[in-house]
Amino acid sequence: MRLAGTCLYVDDVPAVLDFYRCAFGFGTRFFDEALQFAELDTGGAPGVPPILSFASHGFAEVLMPGRYVRPSDGGPSGV
Repeated sequence: MRLAGTCLYVDDVPAVLDFYRCAFGFGTRFFDEALQFAELDTGGAPGVPPILSFASHGFAEVLMPGRYVRPSDGGPSGV
């Protein structure tokens, strides 16, 4: 098995995208405003996938119908 990247489910994709670009200098690889999905190119380290992605909780529900459950306490979803 090979890890393709990491996806974090968040409330506000554009805000999180801006934070990671400003804080770490990552470049935007892909952003779909309508779907609320974005990918950043982290540059990666040897053997580490360079992709960090973000999706809205709503998009996660579309991708994983009946399986994605947003934490009721507002905490982060499992990664």
